[in-house]
Amino acid sequence: MKSILLACFIQLIVICHGSKEYRLRQPCVFDSSRKPLCWCSGNGYTDCSGHGLNYIPVLPKTTRLKLRNNNLEILNVEMLKNISNKQLTYLDVSKNRIKKIGSDFIGVFKRLQTLNLNVNPLTNEELKTSIKNISTSLQKLFISGLTLSHFDDDLLKPLNGSKITVLGLTNNSFHGFNGGHIFNYLKYLTTLYLSYNHINSFNASRSYSLKQLSLSRNDLTEVPPFCSTSGALFPNLKTLYIDQNCISVLNMNNLNCLDNLILLNISATRIETLKSNTFSKLRNLTALSVQHMEGLNYIESYAFNSSSLRRINIRDNELQFSESNVNISLAFGGCANLKVLDITNNFLGKLREADWELLLSKISKLTYLDISLGHLLYLPKAIPNVLHNLKELRVSDNGIDFIPPGYFNTLYNITDIYFNGNKLTTLNHTQLPTTKLHHLNLAYNPFVCDCNILWLINYLKLHKRIVSYYPSHYICADSKLRLEDLNIEKRSCLIGEQTSTIIKCSCFSVTLILLIISGVYRYRWRLRYVMHILNYKRRKYINGNMKSSNFSHDVYISCAESDFNFVYSNIVEKLEENNFNVYISERDSVGGSLKITSTLENMDGSRFVMLCLSNSYVQDHWCEYETYMAMERSIYEGHDVLIVVVIEDISIVNMNKTVHKLVKNNNFILWETNKEVHRLSLRRLVRLIGGENTNICNPST
Repeated sequence: MKSILLACFIQLIVICHGSKEYRLRQPCVFDSSRKPLCWCSGNGYTDCSGHGLNYIPVLPKTTRLKLRNNNLEILNVEMLKNISNKQLTYLDVSKNRIKKIGSDFIGVFKRLQTLNLNVNPLTNEELKTSIKNISTSLQKLFISGLTLSHFDDDLLKPLNGSKITVLGLTNNSFHGFNGGHIFNYLKYLTTLYLSYNHINSFNASRSYSLKQLSLSRNDLTEVPPFCSTSGALFPNLKTLYIDQNCISVLNMNNLNCLDNLILLNISATRIETLKSNTFSKLRNLTALSVQHMEGLNYIESYAFNSSSLRRINIRDNELQFSESNVNISLAFGGCANLKVLDITNNFLGKLREADWELLLSKISKLTYLDISLGHLLYLPKAIPNVLHNLKELRVSDNGIDFIPPGYFNTLYNITDIYFNGNKLTTLNHTQLPTTKLHHLNLAYNPFVCDCNILWLINYLKLHKRIVSYYPSHYICADSKLRLEDLNIEKRSCLIGEQTSTIIKCSCFSVTLILLIISGVYRYRWRLRYVMHILNYKRRKYINGNMKSSNFSHDVYISCAESDFNFVYSNIVEKLEENNFNVYISERDSVGGSLKITSTLENMDGSRFVMLCLSNSYVQDHWCEYETYMAMERSIYEGHDVLIVVVIEDISIVNMNKTVHKLVKNNNFILWETNKEVHRLSLRRLVRLIGGENTNICNPST
């Protein structure tokens, strides 16, 4: 027990006195009611922000003082009495009400390195006075958000000879930057922030020290003239921000001399077209940002041509990636060394697989690809086929509902995958990489919580350390239950799977049998006819022998059994009186022979087939068969072999599809009891049959 206490005591001593990592903040200055005013930490840092102070309280020994967001109005020597240590290296008095700073106030701090005066109502004259005696050790000066009306060389002339490296002048009211001699005063300046002003013109002297310049969110209508006949204005500039301006034409003649430029941001400008070889002369350019370009409507071939480019950001342009807006095959031509591509929030949904191959084949060294918010409905095969070095893939907020099995098999280096906000319902082991992932985001997908989700649930639980937003945003689409809370027994899933397979097979078999039975029943007469064709080779016309001498009868008559007497006395006898050879099965069929065979042989042995339609005929199944066979023969032989005689009015109840087809064109003979009509009908019938009969006499009356 003693040894444990001793170890704890030693550890406490190390933490409180010896550890450089000790940064615990605790209250160190109180008001009269013991309310904390300032917080201190062991590294000499004191924070008295946000208490509405109009004075500087008595402070402990400190080297870094933060007094932001208070009500200080004047800083003078009188206020220094409460600061025991005048060796401050950091002073932040931003977001106060300071209108005046005594010239001796800042000059007291001889070791001051960072001074933040942001967001105070200081005028140009007051600012010049306050920095008159500033320490030469000052490195960073922030004077943003003041009430400065203009900028000229005189404003910062008191800083002549200082070693300032960072100068913040953002969010003022400058309409022009006239710094013809500013860099003569600030010979060590490396970073200049001029964002969020109203600058429409830029004039400055040459600087060999400046490495970063921000002109974001101004009123520039053209690229400032960073190049001239005498060379580059800032030969060592590495980072340039001219985004969020009114630039409509990207004049690269004002930029191409910046040989050391590494990062260029032209986002949110009014540029409409990125032309070929726009950035090709910036030989050290590695990062390019072209985002939020609402007017951008075309990217030409080799627009990004640059062997030095490693990172391109063209997100949030809502650009339609199609041949009419982007040269798909060559837009990224010449970017062989590109590593990072972000084309989020553009219209990629119309790209075909072949287009993806063309687009990505020129940038096969990519390690990072973001195609989120691209209106995609499927995963392009070109990604695993081409991008074998890919480490991070982001396909968030699309309409993808399926990951092809083995999709990540060729992405050997993949470590980070983002599929959040898609339409994935489940995943299995074939749809995720076998490599060790660092981050996986599958949140906000409509997961279907059935037995198929079991593998994914176990995977997420096992790898929850790397899964983003788990478990709160992994929810069943139907029950709104978290996947983590879902309770499905594997045994029940196995039983259910076997049962499901049996049921599916049984249902399929029953359905197939019913379809076969239904088909056989529906086409039963045609099937019989086809069987007859196959068995007896009945089609004589196939052999080209269609002479009338081959027919044994002139006409085959089909009628209902109940209509036989009427048909025989009114039609058969009249036709035979006119020397026609008539076959009617009720009279002429031979006993002992198969009826279907006899019917088909005699029907094929007759030049014509006559159907005597009546209500009884329509209801007779055998007559229905004869009708189908006659219609089939008419279709096969291609000429009028079928004669339809209607011997009585067919009722609507009996008017089926077959009867309707036979009479719909009025191509039938109506047999009526009226003698005159009867005589005319017989004459018409004789004429139809007699077209190929040379022994036809006039029909008797």
